[in-house]
Amino acid sequence: MPLLLALVFVLGVGGGQRALEPAKLPRAITAKQLTVTISQSVTAARPGAEVSLFVDVFPKPKMHVYAPEQKGGYIRITLDLDKSAAFKAGAPVFPKGADYYFEPLGETFKVFDAAFRIRQDARILASARPITITGTLRYQACDDQVCYRPDEVKVSWTLGRQPTVAR
Repeated sequence: MPLLLALVFVLGVGGGQRALEPAKLPRAITAKQLTVTISQSVTAARPGAEVSLFVDVFPKPKMHVYAPEQKGGYIRITLDLDKSAAFKAGAPVFPKGADYYFEPLGETFKVFDAAFRIRQDARILASARPITITGTLRYQACDDQVCYRPDEVKVSWTLGRQPTVAR
């Protein structure tokens, strides 16, 4: 299954974002209403390096999650990294949500109802050994009839320490 999910992005279905390299195939995490894969731009980094962490989200058929730009009291998808002295993270980057018209309420929502990628950039600050970056993906999934209880997926990436180049 992870290889199949990675091929979806290699073939360009990932919302116009960079395709995954074969050496960095993601690991899959199956949640109740979606599947998540985790990957990263590099496998090792030295202090001062910029790395990109990726969360690819695949809603199950007929499911959607609310995009970050959805207004109102809806539970939008978020990615929060746990604090650490080993790195400094920027804000996660989400693609634009799609319009979803929900006829019973006569409202249009901003949602993700197809595969999409979240990119989280981070700068490595200090590392005498490999570091693990952890976080939580929070969301509420809905189908065309019901919204399910909010859920979360724990995510993590491990970066080896890249030797500093002597000058």
